[in-house]
Amino acid sequence: MADDSQARGEAQLIEYLVGSVLSSIIKAQGLAASQLVEMVDTIGFEASTPGVARKARTFTFDFYRTGVDPATNQIVRNRITASVPLLTLINLPAISIQEATIDMDLQLVAQEQTTSSSGAKGPLNLYVVPARKQVVRTAQQVVAIDATGTIKLRMVMRQDNALGLDKIQNLLASGAEDRTSGTDQGS
Repeated sequence: MADDSQARGEAQLIEYLVGSVLSSIIKAQGLAASQLVEMVDTIGFEASTPGVARKARTFTFDFYRTGVDPATNQIVRNRITASVPLLTLINLPAISIQEATIDMDLQLVAQEQTTSSSGAKGPLNLYVVPARKQVVRTAQQVVAIDATGTIKLRMVMRQDNALGLDKIQNLLASGAEDRTSGTDQGS
């Protein structure tokens, strides 16, 4: 059930309303990031051993490659063993909030002048409630009109991409290797 102050529409300081929305977005971003780190740790790396550097989990497979043996000039089939870091093969769920647009319609219901300890005037404390629209019906249409004293607030938050995950995947991709383990003579 909703908080009683919200149900009654009690006024709140505008910075509390705006701050709580911004704080929620930041917390959601942090939760998504920590879940990604946990997944990379669990899937991408072998269990840690004290005093030993961690190793990336790899996907290893064999295949045959046909080529020309430079010594005999004959076509040979080489058995190749390839090893690829597992994290380079999967799409990581790197969900992030790149941009958040918050639109609020708030009705100003009170203001309070603040003063500093020296007695100088400070910023106004603005008290708001969610704005309600007044519906006006005419024969041709229904129109919603903003109440007087309405504050329309639009905020856009942007985040730059973190390069850490890209760097890890590039390092791991450069660690992919293949090696020849034997040859078959063929025609």
